[in-house]
Amino acid sequence: MRAIDSIGKASVDKIKDNIGADIALFFSDLDPFTLSGLLADNKSSAKARAGDIAPEDINVEPGPTNLVPGPAISELSGVGLKVAVEGGKLAIKLPHIIVRAGEIIKENVASVMAKLDIKPMKVGFEPIAAYDKEDDKVYVGIKIDKKKTYEDLREMIRKALGFAVSRGYVTKETVSQFIAKAGREEIMLAKIINEKLIKQTEEKVTSQETVNVVDTAGQPAASS
Repeated sequence: MRAIDSIGKASVDKIKDNIGADIALFFSDLDPFTLSGLLADNKSSAKARAGDIAPEDINVEPGPTNLVPGPAISELSGVGLKVAVEGGKLAIKLPHIIVRAGEIIKENVASVMAKLDIKPMKVGFEPIAAYDKEDDKVYVGIKIDKKKTYEDLREMIRKALGFAVSRGYVTKETVSQFIAKAGREEIMLAKIINEKLIKQTEEKVTSQETVNVVDTAGQPAASS
């Protein structure tokens, strides 16, 4: 704090609002967002402990394990896993999500993940704030989640495509949608027209048959 104060620059002073316990300072020629992405890429996987928050759905896939039959059977079954003994070792038979994203990891779940060598947690530096000398500005909220950003981008593209189609906005990405829609509408219209033509033909034939039908005495028969 004294070092920041000694700089005597108001823009740098703003970074003090984000300094608390367990803080490391990085000095780099990289811009804040590039550095944040680099820190995110270099996090290490770690085992979960009871009380941790699951960062994502933790799904256990079917397959063999190195666990021998015994207490492990009840432990794995206790978190919803279907197990069987194969070749003297336990095997998981069906996929199962043992904890959902955002849920608190219970002690028995953490124990099972440790036995299965599942490491859902990430350990590393968490970007909090950065002062950019080039912009003379403090940036906060610079944590970069590449996976979530990619998923969000895919979702935005999907929504944008649907919106463009609904507004009739023609691009190389939407034209195939319009052609497919026109093809479906053509089939439906042809079906409706054919049904009407068949109905009109049937009505015309029925009308002619009513006029031409006579009884055995040569008199017009009463139509039903």
